[in-house]
Amino acid sequence: MAPPSLRVLALLAPLALLAGCPSPSPRTQSPDGLTCGQRLVGGSWRFTGFQPDQPLNPQDAASLERLHGSLRLSFDGQNAVTTGPGLQHVGPYRVESDDGVSCRVVAPDDTGVVSETFIRFLGSPHRIEVIDRRSSIPGRSTMERGAPGT
Repeated sequence: MAPPSLRVLALLAPLALLAGCPSPSPRTQSPDGLTCGQRLVGGSWRFTGFQPDQPLNPQDAASLERLHGSLRLSFDGQNAVTTGPGLQHVGPYRVESDDGVSCRVVAPDDTGVVSETFIRFLGSPHRIEVIDRRSSIPGRSTMERGAPGT
């Protein structure tokens, strides 16, 4: 299997922002008493889909299809770790807003440019939507929490 294209990697880089999400600023809590950032920690998240803001070219669409279910995101409390076919990315983050069910996560890339991603839980502590409007392929990704140990 060929590695994902650079455009697809650029799309997936914002997913690497979702790590642990602790922050010193005050947070509103969800009904379960946890912040969005706290709810993201624990286990891994599996990429389950992407809805682009604009139609994808066939090459990018095929690359994304190959990553469906195989791209994983996990948290170590300070960095996000994203792994998948031809991809391994570790990067720091911070949460700047959190209402218990959604949060804004910002993180510098390797060159120091700051990225911004919005995350919201989709009616379950095991399903999230990642909204990125600033990448080279803006759109909405969905992820599901994997079983423990995955």
